[in-house]
Amino acid sequence: MLRAARSCRGFAAALAAAIALFAVASPSGGRAASALPAAAAEQPTSGAWYEDGPSGRYLLAGSWLYRADNGATLEDQTSTAGWKAITVPNAWNAGVQTAAGYAPAVGWYRKDFVLPSSSPADGWVVRFESVSNAATIWLNGRLVAKHTGAFLPFEVPLPADGLARSGVNRLVVRVSDAHSLTDLPPLTRSGPGGVVGGWWNYGGILREVYLRRVAGVDFSSVTVLPELHCAGCTARVIYR
Repeated sequence: MLRAARSCRGFAAALAAAIALFAVASPSGGRAASALPAAAAEQPTSGAWYEDGPSGRYLLAGSWLYRADNGATLEDQTSTAGWKAITVPNAWNAGVQTAAGYAPAVGWYRKDFVLPSSSPADGWVVRFESVSNAATIWLNGRLVAKHTGAFLPFEVPLPADGLARSGVNRLVVRVSDAHSLTDLPPLTRSGPGGVVGGWWNYGGILREVYLRRVAGVDFSSVTVLPELHCAGCTARVIYR
């Protein structure tokens, strides 16, 4: 059976993402990094936090690595020096109730993982449920995608020629929580304190991240329309 992989679900999905964002990234929801073990390559866990959605999802849970931006080039770094262990979802400014915590900032996230066993012909997609606000994504040092917008999930196909089927893969995400006039919330004023928007400017990977296995054909969207002109007429099905 061919299944449609629906990467966004309209207003209901946006509302759910916004509610989850607030619950995860609120000051009471911050997770201490000091209690976590050092990150190591892990195999993702089969399944998802919610039932609706595409099949073949694997949760990228366990330890991630994080470090604040200092101008260094980190997408090619294999060492863990300078990184600290965290869990995702994560907002780097959760609990920082100052102007500095609200101002635009940049953080780096990294996940070292090994693929679940699967056919060599299978494709793989990484699915982000919420990243605030602009994400630049590398796999094993190779730029694979850029995305802006915190409140709808997005998917990134991982290039087959850059993916280690049996070894360690390194997923690196550079996140900026800066906003423009067309973002949500929009930039309304700039100055020493940074942006001024409609609510607190949480920055980071604010919801869970999945790997998704693609066996055969995959759809980003699908439309099926049946046409039946009378009760005894032959039905016609149009699909796009």
